[in-house]
Amino acid sequence: MSNQLSGAGTNYSRKKDYSSSKQKKKAGVTILIIFIILILPITLIISQSLRLVHLNYQLELLENNLSELQSENREMILDLSSKTSLNRIERVATEELGMVEAESVTRLALRERPADSEVRYASNDQEDWISSFWRGIQNVRAATLE
Repeated sequence: MSNQLSGAGTNYSRKKDYSSSKQKKKAGVTILIIFIILILPITLIISQSLRLVHLNYQLELLENNLSELQSENREMILDLSSKTSLNRIERVATEELGMVEAESVTRLALRERPADSEVRYASNDQEDWISSFWRGIQNVRAATLE
């Protein structure tokens, strides 16, 4: 009978060991799930914070670059305006290029295109063949050979 008790005791202790290891596994899984639930948000918060710091650094660099480019643009506009001023152009024309002001100014008003009836060619009996050929080419109209 002691064999049965010891045998029964052994079986009982094995069941107890089995249920105890099962409980340990459940506890381990529970701890792992709690760990994941706690660590995942913390990891996400840290990664977002690092990303925010990196983006702020890039923004600062770009703002500095923009400021430098705007300053350079202002300098170039000032340089351009000084080089295109009428006083400077007149000084360069007279001093460096040796130009003088015209004594008289003649202005011609041109229309966009004269009408066909207004176009006249000088008739000269001694025209060379090149000028008559050129005049013939100029008078050719689309879809005709006139």
